[in-house]
Amino acid sequence: MDRWSRTTVRDQIAADLRRRIADGEWPEDRRMPGEVALSQEYEVARGTIREALAVLREEGLIETDRGRGSWVVRPVKRPAEPPRRASPDSWRTSPFQPPPG
Repeated sequence: MDRWSRTTVRDQIAADLRRRIADGEWPEDRRMPGEVALSQEYEVARGTIREALAVLREEGLIETDRGRGSWVVRPVKRPAEPPRRASPDSWRTSPFQPPPG
């Protein structure tokens, strides 16, 4: 962890855990290491680990159950936004030219 980074330690840990999940270190439905083990591994307070896990939980990557720990679940897939169509007259205007008128 880069403690001098502008990115918070929580977000750095969340990004690393996200990468490890994507790399298959913890497959779907497999329990992740506990908060104590992760706090020792990353050398941070347990509260920081809880915050990082909360980020992943909000993203739908993990579920947490008190007393059972955290495990990887299928990521939530959001529907893609429909492509935006340009108006028929959008090609006529340029940000560098004043509009006709």
